[in-house]
Amino acid sequence: MKAIKPYGRLVHNLLNAQFVQFFFALIGRLTGKIEKVARLAALWLALKQAIAALDDSFKWAATSPETELLVRLNEEREGLLTVIFTIVKTMRKSSDPTIRAAAEHIYNYVRNFAAAKDMEYEAKTAMITNFIQDLELPANAAYLLALGLVLFINQLKLKNDEFQAHYETRFDAKYAHQQSGTTSKLRENVIKAFDLLCTGLEGMFVTETVPAAKADMQDVLDAINAEIAQFVIILDRHLGIKKTDDGKKDEETQAPDEGTQKPDTSPTPAPNTPNQNPSDEPHHLDPGEHPAMGE
Repeated sequence: MKAIKPYGRLVHNLLNAQFVQFFFALIGRLTGKIEKVARLAALWLALKQAIAALDDSFKWAATSPETELLVRLNEEREGLLTVIFTIVKTMRKSSDPTIRAAAEHIYNYVRNFAAAKDMEYEAKTAMITNFIQDLELPANAAYLLALGLVLFINQLKLKNDEFQAHYETRFDAKYAHQQSGTTSKLRENVIKAFDLLCTGLEGMFVTETVPAAKADMQDVLDAINAEIAQFVIILDRHLGIKKTDDGKKDEETQAPDEGTQKPDTSPTPAPNTPNQNPSDEPHHLDPGEHPAMGE
């Protein structure tokens, strides 16, 4: 019998995003094969439901109402930045020397903060805050008034403050969600469901006497092993493990030669994983193993 490869090190050391990627890839590989083994239907359904629940948990922050509001507020403050920058640049060409002088003066501030539009949320918020504080200096009041920028600056300040308040609310809620143990528990559920599926498959394979049914089970076994092997390569590459000439694995300070592997575009797995070769021995997990979490 060709047993399922050990997968404990793999599923316990993948980052959350790559953990789900492994199981989605496994579902894709098994679809069309596992349905032929009717006795696995309940275990297969339980695994897919556990994976779906975990994936929904990971998407919690991305689909929260606060996130949708942040996207809108960010677009509004970017629009105000565009208006302010456009007015200043246009007025630098004004035929009125007073307006042109005011625009040149304010442009010294604008050009230093124009990059804020392309920044991440936290950096952008801080930069806009500094931009507003500089423009609101008493020495700049007459220039802003001459350029008609006072209203736009006030609106930008309101939108930026509103954005910061909702950003902190979302951050606190996401942190509380993560600390509640929900994600960790759902990940453990996936591992348990996968373990039951693998154990059940191996047991059924041993007792099956009908050649056609046994061949169907072998196809499922081979598909699971192929996906495990694929992700072990990805995990080992990121962990800096590669085979020496005698076939043993040594720790290296860099990843294996990319010329020998397909390019890896998946997220970086968790570090500090012990060396361990996958083999064809039974797949049972060591007692006390726990997932290495990370997002």
